[in-house]
Amino acid sequence: MATLLWQKKYAVANDHKSIAPMHDFVLVFQKSNLWQRRLLPRTEDKNAAYRLEDERGTFRVSDFTCNKTADERSNLFYPIKQPNTGEEIWPKRSRVWGYSKEEAGRLMLEERIYWGKDGLGKVPALKRYLDDLKNADGIVPQTWWTFEFAGHTDTARKEFRQIFSEQTDKERANNNLVILGQPFFHQTTLFFCE
Repeated sequence: MATLLWQKKYAVANDHKSIAPMHDFVLVFQKSNLWQRRLLPRTEDKNAAYRLEDERGTFRVSDFTCNKTADERSNLFYPIKQPNTGEEIWPKRSRVWGYSKEEAGRLMLEERIYWGKDGLGKVPALKRYLDDLKNADGIVPQTWWTFEFAGHTDTARKEFRQIFSEQTDKERANNNLVILGQPFFHQTTLFFCE
């Protein structure tokens, strides 16, 4: 299914002799077709970008251009009329609009183009409303796991010692599997072998 990159350390070892390893790879596999991905809870930091508001709701702005040139996408090189000043706004030849003329017209009619706080801006931006998010109730899991999200080896070592402190050395030797956790997999548990 995926190879996760887990940031297992939060600080570089000062005594390391070459390049200090800061991550591990975690292989995630699916045992059956019954497994379904779940969304992670949507946190406030994910919503922080949505700080503008109008009568329709809370939104953030995003670039109205794309990474194509006028030579590559001549159909996306056209002027847009700034509704408050009447000025014709052209994109750069090196970075054309990200939407067709028809789509831009529809977005203008729906007032989904942002022209700055005072409405007099010279660069259009697209309004992206929080309510329009496809997964508004969560976020899609990703393959990069920071230590803030998934923990790190130092905390794991301390938790392991706390859990198994009552065991004898022989009992500890038989526990070669350590459960990392299952924050959103529910039917999948990840194991590390020592």
